[in-house]
Amino acid sequence: METKITRRRGDSAPATTMIWLVRHGRTEWTAAGRRAGRADIKLDDVGRGQAAALVPALAGEPVDVIFASPLQRARQTAAPLAASRGVAAIVDDQLIEFDFGRFEGTVRSEVKLKLRRDYLYEPVPGGESLHDLWGRAGRVAERLRAQAALGNHVVVVSHKRFNRALVGVLEQRGFEESAADGSYRPAPGSILGLTVGDGRVISRQVLPSEPASSTPDSSVEVAS
Repeated sequence: METKITRRRGDSAPATTMIWLVRHGRTEWTAAGRRAGRADIKLDDVGRGQAAALVPALAGEPVDVIFASPLQRARQTAAPLAASRGVAAIVDDQLIEFDFGRFEGTVRSEVKLKLRRDYLYEPVPGGESLHDLWGRAGRVAERLRAQAALGNHVVVVSHKRFNRALVGVLEQRGFEESAADGSYRPAPGSILGLTVGDGRVISRQVLPSEPASSTPDSSVEVAS
């Protein structure tokens, strides 16, 4: 999708800007350890609390643009923050979660899935490959860099595996290196801040928010 990028006349871009990566709040499938890729699952009560917690968590930070995945769990997570800032969240189809194909809805503890070993370049039956996901993340990263060049501070509300890929692209790491990296494992409702200057990520920071309830979703399939 085309995203119009604007800055007020006379404004100059600051030396650094922030990109905040938010994973959507908890859903019933998250709590049950089910794989939710393209399934359009809504937030549960805990997830709605995590969405509301974004408002105080980012209260001291400038926010100019909010992007959200088209899936309702991401849009519902973005909604309280967007309302508090008086802006509309921009829905970007490229932010949608990894397509698990025939594994959609399976329980992680019952059905094992080795994404990096078996589906790095080969698509999951009926779904996509991690390389396909990487390509979408690259297209989003270009838009985010354009926003940063104009001095806009951006919030991106998306999903576990998409956000992991997006961090790798923004930090200018290689595809296979990024796929194997387990340093970023976003829990539901978590917030990762990336400081961007001269088109590159300078530093990371994890912003405190409401503690997420412990769920079976803590498994890491991308690095397996």
